[in-house]
Amino acid sequence: GGPGHVVETSGIASFEPSLSSLGTRVTGAVHYPQALFMHCADFVQELTAVLQQKYGAEVRCSVNVQRIIADRGRVCALRCADGEEIVVEDDDVVLVCCGATTSELLEPLHVRTPI
Repeated sequence: GGPGHVVETSGIASFEPSLSSLGTRVTGAVHYPQALFMHCADFVQELTAVLQQKYGAEVRCSVNVQRIIADRGRVCALRCADGEEIVVEDDDVVLVCCGATTSELLEPLHVRTPI
């Protein structure tokens, strides 16, 4: 990603506001201005808006999906921690955005993710 430069503790929050709550527990960082990264929360917010406005999608955020129920490689339902079971119709699309637990959640579909 090109040359990086050191960012002192006082300047870290200007690059990543979510780190400001850590105070002095983060003593420095390295910023690579040419690196191609994005702020995930902003991306998901924009993606949600497009899916709802352009496609009329129902978008559920902060849903604790415990298990994907699959039949012959097709998602049939999502089982949530609160007991709700969301039925997935044939023309539905399920987008999984759950970070480090993605691989475990997608296991019933035999999908490997590089996380």
